[in-house]
Amino acid sequence: MLFILAASATWPQIPARSVSRDESEITDVFLAYIVGIMLGDHELDVDGPTLLEVFPEFEGSSLDFPFHDIDRISRVSSPDGAVITVDFVRPLSFPVPVDILGYHPGLIYTTRRVAFVETALGTHGELSHVHVLIRRDGEIGIDFDRWLDLLLGSLLSDVDARVLAVAELDGRWHAILGGDTPDGSTIVGVLDLLRNRILLRPASALRDLAREFLESP
Repeated sequence: MLFILAASATWPQIPARSVSRDESEITDVFLAYIVGIMLGDHELDVDGPTLLEVFPEFEGSSLDFPFHDIDRISRVSSPDGAVITVDFVRPLSFPVPVDILGYHPGLIYTTRRVAFVETALGTHGELSHVHVLIRRDGEIGIDFDRWLDLLLGSLLSDVDARVLAVAELDGRWHAILGGDTPDGSTIVGVLDLLRNRILLRPASALRDLAREFLESP
């Protein structure tokens, strides 16, 4: 009996694939799954290799996410906001998985642990189904290639990400990233989740959402 209890205590907790958003809304299979987990307030506790054993199609994700380097990914619900924690086997650096101008424009870097507090806002101005993640532990950022920094100027910069969010605008899903730039200012990037493309001039409602939380104490 003790063996059974111990085994069940460490058994992975993986929501069914059916929680995912439809591919007509979010093209990437893994992002569609993660957004579905947040919308349904499901708990998650699994390592990357086990997640791929259950859902091998995630390895074909357009994100090219390093699943085998995930020691543990968890989402724990609470009345004060869910906590999402990702533990990697080591600090990581891997290519930005989406493109700008048909090109993977730099590297994403992380510490061994990155944790966020997730808040479900529902409707927020023009946006609906809004979920905002505020980093509370570790580091995650993007180091863009220098020539793109110079080419796109204020539209693109290296960023230390502090705020992540997903939201629907006019029936279309977007992922939003906001953070600090090396010169001490802030910047917001937006990814169209249907086309898997970074928007160089996203709608102000999407930018303003991230800036609101970047400016919060």
